Amino acid sequence: MLPRHARFLALGAVILTVALVATPDSAYAQEGWRYLPLWEGNSWTYHQSHPLMRFAPVTGAVDRSLGRGIYHLDDQALPLAGNAQWVGFGGDTLYAWSFQQRRWVRFVDFGADAGASWTADLDGVDPLQITVRSRTARVESPALGRTIGDCVVLDVRRGNATETEQWTFAPNVGLIAWRVPVRGFDLVGALASGEVWRRQIGPIGFTTVDAGLQSRAFPTRDSDVRVFNSTSAFERFWQEHAPGTAAPRVDFSSKSVLVALAGGRFGPREVRIERVTWNFPWTSARVRVVERDAPNVASAATTWPFAVVVLDGKVRSVTTDWQMD
Repeated sequence: MLPRHARFLALGAVILTVALVATPDSAYAQEGWRYLPLWEGNSWTYHQSHPLMRFAPVTGAVDRSLGRGIYHLDDQALPLAGNAQWVGFGGDTLYAWSFQQRRWVRFVDFGADAGASWTADLDGVDPLQITVRSRTARVESPALGRTIGDCVVLDVRRGNATETEQWTFAPNVGLIAWRVPVRGFDLVGALASGEVWRRQIGPIGFTTVDAGLQSRAFPTRDSDVRVFNSTSAFERFWQEHAPGTAAPRVDFSSKSVLVALAGGRFGPREVRIERVTWNFPWTSARVRVVERDAPNVASAATTWPFAVVVLDGKVRSVTTDWQMD
């Protein structure tokens, strides 16, 4: 038999008069699901910063489901929303179960127009006065490695507070950023990494296994980044790059290799792969490469700089941001 609180949830589900969808493919079409993807296993990690205080990173997840479109969020999935843990969508509106009131309460209407306002009376926090500031905001996201558009920004006031918080939701990602006044300064939260619909968000770790000024492999254009996902392809490249030497051993079952080739340069130049980010929601990556003068090298000879890294993940293709210093 279900525990008592779960029985209340099952009975309360009839208040959601619109059909609650339980598969990500069909749910993706709804505005609500776009801005808060509810699916068991989805997770988000946020970094928090404040000028005067230290706050630890916050990680939250959709950790289980009762079926019928009702999901449980752990304590940190919506870190500003008190005890709004059992949630479900009715159309584009997110409802949260109130154990105190024993009913579903309106939380966020993701389909509301800019300027619309309502009150969310959730357990564990003062009533929230929520106003849609924008439905078309553009937000720079380091975790996504790009600017993402069509974000929903909410202004939120708690109880009788005069200061306003801002919560920002990105399409197909979820809560991406927030700003909360704390002791005269803003506590800023920003998405750092996550997993949504089994697709990774955030940086990909990597190890540089080779870098230098002279590669014998030529780029297909002035500069490029190549992706290798098999031992045979990587070894063929290596014999072109460094003939007569053995290629580094790589477990291609779970890793990929990226090679940055700058092509011929007059004078000593070097390249470095600085950052690799999942190109969510695809299984590709965004790569930042920096090319600069090589320090402590006096030779003015032509160089063919390169860098080789092994990723802590598998990618099929890359989009390159090549920066010249």
